Amino acid sequence: MGILIIRGEGIHIGKLNLDEGLLQTEGEIESIEYTDGDGSAKGRGFLFGKIFK
Repeated sequence: MGILIIRGEGIHIGKLNLDEGLLQTEGEIESIEYTDGDGSAKGRGFLFGKIFK
């Protein structure tokens, strides 16, 4: 597992389920960054492939 950073304005977490890997947010998202456990940032294709599968 790694770290997920979501930056933006007016972001509110509606639901968060770590067991199922689900996150529901509202607001304007300006950037999303995922850093793996070893500190290396994953590319945009990797992250969006995980989010929008």
